[in-house]
Amino acid sequence: MNEFEATNDDLRHLDDGLPPEIQRLRDAGQLKRAICLIEGELRAGTRPELASCLRAERARMLRTPLDFCVTREAALGQVRAEWPDFSEDDLDRLVDARRIDWRLVEGEQRFLDNFVDSLRK
Repeated sequence: MNEFEATNDDLRHLDDGLPPEIQRLRDAGQLKRAICLIEGELRAGTRPELASCLRAERARMLRTPLDFCVTREAALGQVRAEWPDFSEDDLDRLVDARRIDWRLVEGEQRFLDNFVDSLRK
């Protein structure tokens, strides 16, 4: 295991809170930059009280693009394959109603690869 890998114990610290500069990047979907800052923090060791949270957040940020891999354009295409009249406004309404989960990945709205399955239910 390297100095950046999260343990199961680290995951309990996800709610401890990130430093503001990393939080802003994560919220903006700038995951690569946030990961670089996390690794710099861990290497420097200047905030040992945050190390568990930083490792856990790094693991989550690495996983997010793998889980949320469908672009907005591709999402519309997938839905329109079954419901041709489906509009961008329809997609926004479902997102606003929390029927479709999404994340910002490198500043772009992305959806889970199986999101259409949840719409069928």
